[in-house]
Amino acid sequence: MNIALLQSFRTFDIPEWVNLCQNSIRNLASENGWTYKFKGDEFFEYAPQWAKDTVKDNNLCTISDICRLEWIREELREFDVVIWTDIDMLILNKDQISLDLSLPYGFSYELAFDSESNPVHGINNAFMFFSKSSPMLSEYLDKAYTALKTATKDAVIDRTIIGPSLLKSFSIPNVNIIYGFNILNFYALLRICKDPQGGIPDYISSNSAHPIGGANLCLNERSFFTGEQRPQYDHILYVAVNNLLNLKA
Repeated sequence: MNIALLQSFRTFDIPEWVNLCQNSIRNLASENGWTYKFKGDEFFEYAPQWAKDTVKDNNLCTISDICRLEWIREELREFDVVIWTDIDMLILNKDQISLDLSLPYGFSYELAFDSESNPVHGINNAFMFFSKSSPMLSEYLDKAYTALKTATKDAVIDRTIIGPSLLKSFSIPNVNIIYGFNILNFYALLRICKDPQGGIPDYISSNSAHPIGGANLCLNERSFFTGEQRPQYDHILYVAVNNLLNLKA
């Protein structure tokens, strides 16, 4: 099969921990013989203007959700299978990721927490793939555009409206869920930073539906840290990512 893996991010002000994540994805593509493709801010040209106007300029997450689907559709003209992965996805052990590209599509599993004792299982579009013959991509795009068109005028559009929130409505079969990924938010990454040998906290690994082979590091949380806090945040994530990679090695 002819397979492409897509990623996008800005080409300036790139935290070193994001580079480490991207390198892990590049390696995944290289090891599997996939074509790796990257776009900078030109990526956002895939979204129609009316969609940008609907979500306003401060909601790049939702626009990104549209752009990735449109870019995948474009690349499926050439490739048999196209994979999308967010720039903050870190591969730790590819053998623990249940990725079956013979299926028509797949969405990644996620484990989130309201608290340490309240795990929430779901799926997201941070790592997903579609085959050329799959109708799921068109169905997903249609529902995504419908969700935006029916949004209340001037309302604040939730950043997950086209991601996890919309995917809940699809009733995705278990076979099409890519197990092996988990969310690591700042709370978890701070613990990993402080304990180089501790690895992924037990409250996450023990509740996961599958051994953990990769992590979504929640880049959106970076916006919560401003001024002098921003470089401190980036340093914590850099140390945490290196701790995880060193344990892997």
